[in-house]
Amino acid sequence: MLNTIYLDTETTGLDHNAEIIQLGIIDEEGRVIFDSLVKCEGDIPPEASGVHGIKKIDLVDAPTWPEIHGLSLIHISEPTRPY
Repeated sequence: MLNTIYLDTETTGLDHNAEIIQLGIIDEEGRVIFDSLVKCEGDIPPEASGVHGIKKIDLVDAPTWPEIHGLSLIHISEPTRPY
């Protein structure tokens, strides 16, 4: 049986240059499987920060996308594995 999971992202914008700055994964019962801020390379436009409230300074200690990409794939493929 397949487990349903939901991905939630926040990004720096909506264009093709936008970067993921937050990734959340929850299961079908609403349990958080994974949640992390993600350090971006570019700026976060004020319009984007106005939507999600995340500013560049909030990401100073966050991992980069290459640092969490593999971990996020593990949680997508094995959603019952805790992070």
